[in-house]
Amino acid sequence: MGEFLNTVVGRALTGWDSLGLPTRFEPPKVLRGSELQSCRPAGAEAYAVILSLDVGHVIFNVTFSKGQANPLEGKRVLVVDDSKIIRKLLEAALTEVGLQVETASDGKEAVEVFKSISPDLTIMDLVMPEMSGLEATEAIRKYDPHAKVLMLTSTSRREEILTAKDLGVVNYLLKPVKIPQLMEAVHDTLG
Repeated sequence: MGEFLNTVVGRALTGWDSLGLPTRFEPPKVLRGSELQSCRPAGAEAYAVILSLDVGHVIFNVTFSKGQANPLEGKRVLVVDDSKIIRKLLEAALTEVGLQVETASDGKEAVEVFKSISPDLTIMDLVMPEMSGLEATEAIRKYDPHAKVLMLTSTSRREEILTAKDLGVVNYLLKPVKIPQLMEAVHDTLG
C-alpha cells in the first residue's frame, strides 16, 4: 500500500514540478486516531493528505517548496498579436510563471522588438496588419537562425503549416488556445 501511494504521489509531484510548483513529500505513515492531530503540517504551504481506511489512517505530507529553481525564471518572451486582449492575457499568464514578457502589435513591430531584446521565445500570431506572422518569422529567422518561434493562430491551412515548418517554427497552436496547453508548449521549448 505504501509503495502504491508513493507512486501515485510521485506522479502528481512530477506534474506539479513541470507547472513550476516545486514540491516535496514525506513517505506515508500509518497512524491511529490519537496520533492523527500531531501530524498535521503547519503553515499555508504544507498539506496533509489523509486516507481513512479500516486498518487506521495512512497519511503523507506534501510541501510546496520555494527553494527549487524555476527553469523559466527570467527568460524573455515576445508576445505578438494584433489583439490587445490576447496580448494582455498571454502576458499575465507568462509573467505569473516568472517569464519576462515584451509585446508587439504587428509583425513589423515584432521584428524591431526582437532585434532589441533577443527573446528566448517569440509567440507569434499569424494574421496581422503591416506584416503577417509568417513574414515576421522569416525576417526574425534571417536575423537569428536559432530564434524559437511558437505560432499561435486561428487558421490551420495546410500551406501555412508547411511554411511555418519550413521556417523552423517550434510549435503551431490553434486559437482559442487554453493556457495549460500554451504553458506546456512554452515549458517544452524553454524548460
